[in-house]
Amino acid sequence: MSDIEARLARVEAELAIQHTQARYAAFADAKYGADRQRVAAEAMTAAAVGQASCFTQDAVWEGGEFGGEITGRTGLTEWFARPPWHFALHYYLAPEFALDGNTAQTRWRLWQIGIRDGEVAPVLLGGITRQRFERQFDGSWLIATMRFEQVQIFPLSAGHMPVPVATEFSR
Repeated sequence: MSDIEARLARVEAELAIQHTQARYAAFADAKYGADRQRVAAEAMTAAAVGQASCFTQDAVWEGGEFGGEITGRTGLTEWFARPPWHFALHYYLAPEFALDGNTAQTRWRLWQIGIRDGEVAPVLLGGITRQRFERQFDGSWLIATMRFEQVQIFPLSAGHMPVPVATEFSR
């Protein structure tokens, strides 16, 4: 393989991994409606199945206080269908990649805005996820392991984080 072919393969792999991560976040967020509440049971199940489809059949999830350790796509589907949040919005940022053939180690920074079950005040969660992805026979990349490390949770309210409202664009 020439240098340019190797570089192109790396870029394609990183983009495919980012696509899987984006799908995972989109399915995670599809479990909540615009009213900041969980969606109906049928839509919740469909989102949970989609979220779990981003993982290999024998994947391992290490969620700490957010799920403990779960093994296998079936267990993940069950967990994702009953989240500890009644609203969440996920932002995975600043990915780091270490590719090695058909596997990749990644590290993402996570911002998650959420409202925990049984609470009314929103929080901003900062965390790190470390994942191992595996390339599948069809060329797609799925998550084989995912470990969540909570860095910080900040309460959100107008008193803690005032956000000015812009009335026009200024440079």
